[in-house]
Amino acid sequence: MPKPIRYLHLIFLISLALNGCGGSDSSETQVSGPSPTPVPTTQSFTLNFAPTAKGAPVNCSNIVSGLGPNESYSVNIVDWRFYVSELNFYDTAGNRLPVSLDNNSFQLNESAGSVALIDFTDRSTGLCSDAQEGTARTNTKITGTYTGDVADVSFRVGVPQALMKATIASTDDVNDAPSPLGELYWSWASGYRHFVLNFAAMDSAHTDMVENSGFHIGSRDCGTQGGKALSDRETCGLINNPEVYLPNFDLEDNLVTVDLAALLNHVKESDFLSDSWEDYGDDDSVCLDNRRNGNNCVTAQSFGIQCHSGATQAACVSLFPNFGLNLTTGTADPASNLVFGKQ
Repeated sequence: MPKPIRYLHLIFLISLALNGCGGSDSSETQVSGPSPTPVPTTQSFTLNFAPTAKGAPVNCSNIVSGLGPNESYSVNIVDWRFYVSELNFYDTAGNRLPVSLDNNSFQLNESAGSVALIDFTDRSTGLCSDAQEGTARTNTKITGTYTGDVADVSFRVGVPQALMKATIASTDDVNDAPSPLGELYWSWASGYRHFVLNFAAMDSAHTDMVENSGFHIGSRDCGTQGGKALSDRETCGLINNPEVYLPNFDLEDNLVTVDLAALLNHVKESDFLSDSWEDYGDDDSVCLDNRRNGNNCVTAQSFGIQCHSGATQAACVSLFPNFGLNLTTGTADPASNLVFGKQ
């Protein structure tokens, strides 16, 4: 007997519904969403530093000629050390990348900041064996980790002000200072020198090296005389932290150079004559060229550069601009820093 029309119509609708669901047809094309963005991996790095002069290596045992005024001066380094802080890496878009320093005897991480010590000179080779300052150990690298793809590198030369304040406030003796902050201070608790270069020099008037040159960049106006630095302020009046910016830097192939020739650029012959001051009261007969400051007067001049970040020191007037430093304000311009480069 024929099936009722209504029954046949119901079967037809059910068949359409089942076919519309697609069932488990393996021929159906699956549409996938966008691929997830790769997560940058954390990598280790080593940032190397090297002392140079016009592209050639410098060490305790070699005399570097052709420096200074008319390229007529020769120099032999004796002690060369400096701090590095605020190390930053950037990608091609200028975004700052996460960077962390390792903890070791040359690198310190504190809540107030991080710092690393670069030390080019020992106490056993060449003229460095006669050094009045310095240590036996050396270090020419900064190590740590970073995330991303590095295109540019920047850093400051020196101890961060907040770290200097915290270190001095929490210690009563230099021996209590955490490594590497137990060195390169003016006098303990009075503030830090950020960059130290002591060297011997010779010109046409001298047949032997004269070990009497000292170039020290450090913070000034850090507090009251005899008190602890930064105990009454957050920063020194003259911070004097040179800034360095190195574009297109490859961590695998490049290293940071510190150029002795560029450091002595623009120096004058008169800068190689340093004054000796002594207290002679009111006796002007011993004062050289009647130069006096209170009871102190200049009694003699000796051969050698002396710059200790003093605004009245002639050598500082010549040398500070080579680091991009303003001797009057203590501010820094990385674009004017001629001393630090890459190789």
